[in-house]
Amino acid sequence: MRREQRGNVVASRDIPRNMRGEGLKEFAKILDKLAYSRRREEVFSDWAAMAAWSISNSIERMQEVEEQYLRVAEKYTAEELSLHARMIAIVVNELEAEPRDVLGELYMGANLGKEQAGQFFTPFSISRMMAGFHLGSIEERKGRIISVSDPACGSGGTLVAMALAMLDAGVNYQYWAYFEAQDIDPLCCRMAYIQLALLGMPAAIICGDTLAMRRDWIMYTPQYHIALTGIRLSAQRTNEIARALVGSVPEAATEAVARAIEDTETKEDKKPFDVTLGPQLDLFGAAV
Repeated sequence: MRREQRGNVVASRDIPRNMRGEGLKEFAKILDKLAYSRRREEVFSDWAAMAAWSISNSIERMQEVEEQYLRVAEKYTAEELSLHARMIAIVVNELEAEPRDVLGELYMGANLGKEQAGQFFTPFSISRMMAGFHLGSIEERKGRIISVSDPACGSGGTLVAMALAMLDAGVNYQYWAYFEAQDIDPLCCRMAYIQLALLGMPAAIICGDTLAMRRDWIMYTPQYHIALTGIRLSAQRTNEIARALVGSVPEAATEAVARAIEDTETKEDKKPFDVTLGPQLDLFGAAV
C-alpha cells in the first residue's frame, strides 16, 4: 500500500474497496496514521489487545490484565491512544448499524491476514447461510441453553452468524445461548472476544491448540457473567445427566434450574439486540 505524507497525517492512496461503510475506511486511515513509524500488523494487534482487555476489565477487574494493558499503552502518546479509542468506537457503530463480522471484514480487506500460514476468513455471507442450515429446528431446544462451539474461530464470524440465526428464529441469544470460540492465534481470539462481547453474546474465548487440547488462556465476555451462563449451563447439564441415568430429574436440580432462570429472566431479556459502549473504554483515557 503506497502512502504519502500530508503534514502530520499519513494518507492512504489505496483504502481497501471491499470494506463496506465509511467507518471501516476511516478505521483503515487511522491504522495507517498510527503505523507511520510502526508496522501496521503491530498497531492492529496492540489495538485489539487493549480493546479486549478494556472490555474484560470493565466487569472482571484484574491487576494482571491492567498491567498488560499499560505495558502496551506506554508505546503510544495520549493523542495516539485517543485514536485507538476512536477505532473501537467505529467498530461499535458498525456493529450497531449492521451486526456482522466487522473485524474479519476489516482484517482481510486491509491485508492484515497471515497469508504464509494459509489464513483466510470465511466471508460472512457464507457463514450466515451455513448458520441457518446448522441451527435446524428450534422448537425442541426452547427453554434450554443452546451451546455452539467453533474450534478455529478466526474473528468469530461463524458464531456471530449463529447468534443472528437464533435471533431470526425468535431465540434471545443473550440469555439462551452459550458460545465457545477457540483459536491458536491470540490476535484472532482477541478479535473474536471484542465482537462477541460488544454483541452481548455469552461466550468463552479460548486461546490454544484445539488439536493438541492445549489451552493457554480463557476470556469470558461480560454477558457470560451477566446472564449467569456458567451456573445455568451447569444446572442444565446436571439435569440432562440425571435424566439419562434414572429417567427423571431430581426435584432439587429442577428447582436449581428454575431459580437460575428466574434470576436472569427480566424485561430486559426481551430486547433482541443491545450494544452499548458502557465503561469498557475507561482505560483508554478518552471518551467516545
